[in-house]
Amino acid sequence: MFFFHEPIGGFRVRHFSEATYVSLKRAVEVAYSMAGGVTLVELLTRVKSPVLSKYASNSEENAKIFIPVDVAMDVDRAAGQPVILQQMADHLGYDLVPKGEGIHTPRRIVDGDSIDVMSEAMDLVRALQSARADGKICNNDRKRILEEVAQLEKELDELKLNLSEG
Repeated sequence: MFFFHEPIGGFRVRHFSEATYVSLKRAVEVAYSMAGGVTLVELLTRVKSPVLSKYASNSEENAKIFIPVDVAMDVDRAAGQPVILQQMADHLGYDLVPKGEGIHTPRRIVDGDSIDVMSEAMDLVRALQSARADGKICNNDRKRILEEVAQLEKELDELKLNLSEG
């Protein structure tokens, strides 16, 4: 095993797979991108860009270096959404729900539900088309696309929940 932590029977073993830890580093990388890159993020946290880069790096020399909790909070805030926290919650088996949204109770599906899904899907299509218009997808394009994906996912999740009511 690549990652080590607690002694168990004389061996030091971590609780999660290597893929889990790699996905956490990937979440950090995505959050950096959504926040405008490490050079911008360093202005919003206590860590400078060379060290921030290590937190997202899967190279052998950086594989065991992970982002501290306070820095992760700064990065997620800069990204505009809890990208790193969401990844951690997923691996721990939790859903991350914004305050005030709570858990919705299922309701009957209405025509407006399909219109909402279609509208969000078209917003995503427009964001993708706009991003590709100049032949290159920049950080702002990525951020907008990811926001549109999140909105579409939210509508689809609500639809899934409401399917139980018919």
